[in-house]
Amino acid sequence: MSASPPPAHDEPFEGELPEPKFAEAQQWNLTDGSYGVIYHVGSFPGDLKLWHNAFAVTFPDGTTYATKVVGRSEPRMFGTPTVHTVTLDPYKKWKIRFDGAMRRYRHEDLWRAPGTDGEHIPAVIELEVTATEPVWEPGPRKEEAANSLFKTQYRLHHEQPLRARGVIRVGDQTIEFDGVGHRDHSQGPRERTTLRGLWVNATFESGWAFLAMEGLRDPGGQFERSAIWEGGNVLPAALQSFPPLEVTAPRPLQFELPILDDAGRLRKIEITRTHGVTWFGTGPTEWCVGTDLSQPNNYIYTHYFAEFVCDGEKGIGFVDQGARASHLRLPD
Repeated sequence: MSASPPPAHDEPFEGELPEPKFAEAQQWNLTDGSYGVIYHVGSFPGDLKLWHNAFAVTFPDGTTYATKVVGRSEPRMFGTPTVHTVTLDPYKKWKIRFDGAMRRYRHEDLWRAPGTDGEHIPAVIELEVTATEPVWEPGPRKEEAANSLFKTQYRLHHEQPLRARGVIRVGDQTIEFDGVGHRDHSQGPRERTTLRGLWVNATFESGWAFLAMEGLRDPGGQFERSAIWEGGNVLPAALQSFPPLEVTAPRPLQFELPILDDAGRLRKIEITRTHGVTWFGTGPTEWCVGTDLSQPNNYIYTHYFAEFVCDGEKGIGFVDQGARASHLRLPD
């Protein structure tokens, strides 16, 4: 098991910029199997106190409430006063809070166009998040290409399974939320040169969890990181294959991920995507609701919660699959 980085790395970066394109980001996905919360918070390169916040709540009927908030942070805050995370106990406990308004979308409309503006619905989300397993720092590998993501972007990167409890209020709907999920936290320069990528994670009924991520870079270069969490231990693993994303919808809806852990066990994980949201990234870090293929270097993210099965055991989790606009088409 990898050693944890110093606790100060679980706070917002302070100090002078190490390099001009340096930025910081967190990605959170949380689900109780019916409702889901997706939150990406990223600082602007070169201005680490100015944050973009892409925030969404998904409902079991396919409705998605989403918005983007851009603003300045306060001390020890990732994000803005409207929407943010705060570290309460490094690598153990955090708070997520949203107090603002969101737009209502049909998630399938976001496969084809940017999210439209219009009526906003008041929303308050308050969640206390706790770690269920130790933090894992994937780290670079000697054999990787010089332009690998872990040799160019990440000066710090860590991953961790979670549990979240709290309240989601959207309009006149109130949901008592008790779910599981995952987060990552990274620091480093930002470049949008990834051709395609996958970031998938889940927690199973008996408590074990996994993470798998893989991607290709342009030109050349491949990176892959996977891990199994079980009983307080982190076991490195390797993703054997995954289906490439070819359209701006979460396709295929059903697929299998074979993952081989370092103990020699092959786990064949069956995945069925359910509901979620599509974003497009423009520039180094900024995300917007929906799909825009007009700029070839826009990056399209399909963020979908999913049901998982491994050796007959059920789990719930998340699939983040994306690619540059130049490599995708609209769904038929």
